[in-house]
Amino acid sequence: MAVTGSGLALPLGVVDVQPFVHRSNLPPDDPESAQFWRDEDGLFDNEAERWWRAVHSSDFEAASRGVRPIHVMDREADSYGLLSSMKAEHHRFVVRCDDQRKLKADSGLRDVGVLDVRLGERFALRSGSKASAHPPRRARDARLTVRAGTVALQRAAKESGASWSPGGWSAQPRTLELSLVEAVEREPPAGERGVRWLLLTTEPIETAGDVMYAHWSMTGDRSTGWRPEVLTVVEG
Repeated sequence: MAVTGSGLALPLGVVDVQPFVHRSNLPPDDPESAQFWRDEDGLFDNEAERWWRAVHSSDFEAASRGVRPIHVMDREADSYGLLSSMKAEHHRFVVRCDDQRKLKADSGLRDVGVLDVRLGERFALRSGSKASAHPPRRARDARLTVRAGTVALQRAAKESGASWSPGGWSAQPRTLELSLVEAVEREPPAGERGVRWLLLTTEPIETAGDVMYAHWSMTGDRSTGWRPEVLTVVEG
């Protein structure tokens, strides 16, 4: 979905759709289904390849209109192979990072300020291990402490542990430098888990306005007084 990058974030329409099925979800005794998805070019083993195709397709469409979109992705796209490939081909992105990912910031993160946001209600729709990671939450106002800086990610030490990328593990750089925005709720209400958002991005984070724009791109929140001046298309 593409939206405008300022004002009311007006929807512009669907830029790309990637119908797919995981190979592991198909019955082993149903070769016809496997062949159908193979013919549709939608038989994937991972999510990263689907994101990669969508990025390429939507960038191609946007380029014909003289626009370089910012690709906004949730944690499903937090994959070293995908991130490094997108940066190598100069795609712009804001990706919500897994809060368990190991990140190295040699110069540390600098304080940017605080951000007041409205958190939406979250219902108990998950089960198993995901239920504890995403517990139910009532809608509430939250004050987030925001920091930003440059971080380095490390490629998997061995090919067997590498994430998918178009050129494979050997083509991935040993390290990947990206900008990071961290937003943390220091004082959540009693009984509530504090929010912590980590955003990896190619976008500049030199000023408070830059950082708030990266945050807005991911969350859609515009309650803050820090707003960007440059209009762009955001795709996610």
